[in-house]
Amino acid sequence: GLIFRPLPIPDASGLMDVIGTTPTGEDRNIELSYPDYADLRDRAQSFEGLAALDGMIAGLSLRRDEPAQGTFGQAVSANFFDLLHVRPALGRWFVADEDRVAGRDAVVVLAYETWREQFGADSAIVGREIRLSGQAFTVVGVAPEGFTGADHFVTPAFYVPLTMVATLDADAASAILEQRDQRRFRVVGRLKSDASL
Repeated sequence: GLIFRPLPIPDASGLMDVIGTTPTGEDRNIELSYPDYADLRDRAQSFEGLAALDGMIAGLSLRRDEPAQGTFGQAVSANFFDLLHVRPALGRWFVADEDRVAGRDAVVVLAYETWREQFGADSAIVGREIRLSGQAFTVVGVAPEGFTGADHFVTPAFYVPLTMVATLDADAASAILEQRDQRRFRVVGRLKSDASL
């Protein structure tokens, strides 16, 4: 039932995973490199848009002197939320400029449940600073209630711009957004209304 239940987003049936294959078509890669994603995003004509995402574990805390809790989150391209046709419960989503320079824009969107359970549903959370893996991040928004991202199985507690991957994930190469052999990004797309599968 979980597999066949649509994602809790508008027009979920139009959302597709975009995967890579070898030239023979025998091997499939669910993940793509960031340069491959950028090429597809800029050239694909059958999609309304393409977004990239990558899961990570980061210690989340409100203050520097507070013990951090290991929490699953996602780094997403700036167009991720718009592509899923969802609106924030509070604040805003990422803007394109916050997803251009690696490590520059330490902003975060909280999942609704994280906002409610860890921050007491504080309506003044937008603009406040929290810590992820010891780094200061400014909360710019809160996702809508029940939003699970692009997956049924693991719900992120927070979202950061894709350009923050190397900052938060110690296993990520510092130049991961430039390396074509670093295939770790899931790519999702929304088909245009006049495009068939």
